[in-house]
Parts: sequence; structure tokens; C-alpha cells
Amino acid sequence: KKNKKEADKLLKKGKDIQAKANSQYQKVNEAEIKYNTSEIAFALEYEDIVKSDSAKLLAMEATSLFEQAVDIRKSANKEKSYEKSSALVNKAYQLELKAIKTQNYILSGELDGIEDENLEGDFVNSVKKEENEYTEQATDFRTLARKETDKDKKKKLLAEARKYELAGNTNRTKRMQEELKN
Repeated sequence: KKNKKEADKLLKKGKDIQAKANSQYQKVNEAEIKYNTSEIAFALEYEDIVKSDSAKLLAMEATSLFEQAVDIRKSANKEKSYEKSSALVNKAYQLELKAIKTQNYILSGELDGIEDENLEGDFVNSVKKEENEYTEQATDFRTLARKETDKDKKKKLLAEARKYELAGNTNRTKRMQEELKN
């Protein structure tokens, strides 16, 4: 009997810790999705995305995926069965990751056919640009891209601008680290 009570306590404690971890993942993913949404809007506004209609459709798809994930997480919170709740949380998490991946596809330049081995990883530009040598260089490349009439040259200039923007963006990394700490 005593061992059963101890086991039940440990299981409950484990479930509580898992629930907290799930909540943190949700917060980080939500922050990432919101941030990427603003980045896509920024890129569309400044014509940094060539295939803007496709980007808008994919952005809507990412938003829809995230909304589905929110609904599923709400269902998971109401679920009494731990196993069913965990399965729902995992499904929501997968949808959030798919939404982020879709957004990163837009922001990476892959949508526009920009393939560059140096553009791997996490792709976002800073909405509130930091002022440093890299972001200034990114601005210069974007200015050249807007004036360029050759589509291939324009894509290359935008890809170069993105690389410099990423190199100069320390705020995003700090923000994501803070989200993980909380």
C-alpha cells in the first residue's frame, strides 16, 4: 500500500512537470509564430518576397495550423485521461512546428527559389532593426535589389541582404533564450 501511494505521488509529480514543460513549449512556439508573422508582413511590405501571393497563402496556412494547435491544446487541457491528453498535446506541438516550418520556408527565400547553403537554420529578419555594420549592409543590398530589374540578380541581392540581416540580429536570439528561461 505504501509503495502504491508513493508511486501515485511520483506519477502525479511527473505529470505536473510534463504539463509545465508543455506549457513552456507552447509559449515559445507561440512567440516564434507571432514573431515570424510580423516578419512576413514586414518582408511583404518592403517587397523582399518575390512570390508575394504564394507567401500570403502559405502565411494563412501557417496561421490556420497554429489556430488548430490552440484548439487541440484546449481540448487536451480538458481531457481527464493522461494518455489522451498527451497524445493531443503532441499533435498540437507537431502542428505548431509545421506552422513554424511553413513560415521559415517563406522567410528563408526558398519560396522565391533562393537556394544558398549559407542560408540554413532559422530564418528571420529583425522588424526593429539593430543598427550595426551588418544591418546597414543588409539595407544597402535591399536598396540595390529594389532598383534591380533582372529577377535573378534581385533574388541574389535579397538573399545577401537576408544573410547580413541575420548576422546583425542579436535581439531575436536573446528574446528566444528569455522565453525558454521563463
